[in-house]
Amino acid sequence: MDLKLINDSGAAGTFSAPDTLFARDVNPALVHQIVIAYQANARLGTRQQKERGDVAKSTRKPWRQKGTGRARAGRASSPLWRGGGKIFAASPDENFTQKVNRKMYRAGMTSILSQLAKDDRIRVVDEFRVDAPKTKALAQKVKSMGFDQVLVITDEVDENLMLSARNLPNVAVIAARHTNPVALVHFPNVLLTRAAVARLEDLRMAALEGRIDAELSLGRHAELAAELEALVSEQPLRERLHGQLMLALYRSGRQAEALEAYRRLRRTLVDELGIEPSPALQELERAILRQESSLDVAAAARVETPILL
Repeated sequence: MDLKLINDSGAAGTFSAPDTLFARDVNPALVHQIVIAYQANARLGTRQQKERGDVAKSTRKPWRQKGTGRARAGRASSPLWRGGGKIFAASPDENFTQKVNRKMYRAGMTSILSQLAKDDRIRVVDEFRVDAPKTKALAQKVKSMGFDQVLVITDEVDENLMLSARNLPNVAVIAARHTNPVALVHFPNVLLTRAAVARLEDLRMAALEGRIDAELSLGRHAELAAELEALVSEQPLRERLHGQLMLALYRSGRQAEALEAYRRLRRTLVDELGIEPSPALQELERAILRQESSLDVAAAARVETPILL
């Protein structure tokens, strides 16, 4: 997906962004669900109302049951009376949280980013910073870029940027790790730095690797081998994926292919970066050569070995 690259004065070219983040199918129902859940999970139980037992009223019966011509009444704290208790009173420990599966949340976030990209509401900049904590300077910078309202997502928010943006109601600055669905749908425009795009993709891959680790611990190595081979071809320098592929192949009875995957990674790292694989990956290769029992699913479930980190 090509996004528009801009500088301080306007358009400057295009930026090739990962399709896994900005070119996915949009699911409006899922986007609505995660936005509502995110807002609900931010609610606090800060309200309290009095039930009939909490109201400071006499417990004496106001008048006798029969013979007065009036409706029967038991006590003055009845919810039917003015000043009485509340039926189904709100409690400060009320829980408003809504559960959203992590896989659904990630799919919803990519749906929002993809929809913003399709609507041409995302811009990319090399870097976004101000030299001093001046609100006026930041407001002029945003205006010169052509924005009235904008959400700025950076790799890290420095102090100058945070102080400059906090008094601007039409500008919000957040770090990539704090990107959330409510902020994305609230602002008409989103400005990303190059480092923020890379950070978002890294967070997505880290979450994917965590899910694969969980499935490997459940013994689903045979089903994961094909998926991991595709991921390794897309991310040839990501060592954790190669380690997971080696483990899945070994547990599937494909020891030779697991060792070949290590050799391919080593050649790639040496040729492109001039470095050797990490010590953890080298230890995993030696464990596969020795066919250690610690690599089995049952042993991994009992003890978390450093090899799988």
